[in-house]
Amino acid sequence: ITWAIILAILILCLIFVRDLKVEPISKRQIAIETIVEGLNNFFEGILGDEGKRFIPLLEAMVIYIGFANIMGVFGLTP
Repeated sequence: ITWAIILAILILCLIFVRDLKVEPISKRQIAIETIVEGLNNFFEGILGDEGKRFIPLLEAMVIYIGFANIMGVFGLTP
């Protein structure tokens, strides 16, 4: 199940980052940027400037754990 979660996240990333533009941006891009910026601000508020290098790792962990919990709702246990 863990590999299925990783594959699902990879496929979603490939779908969501296709055709990103500077101008004009789509609603999908606005949603993605809002989520990423929210996670960045959340972790930057906790870690400060000294911990900025750990933010991408923590964001990846949050996304994986979120997907694992959603899979648990459907009866699949990682």
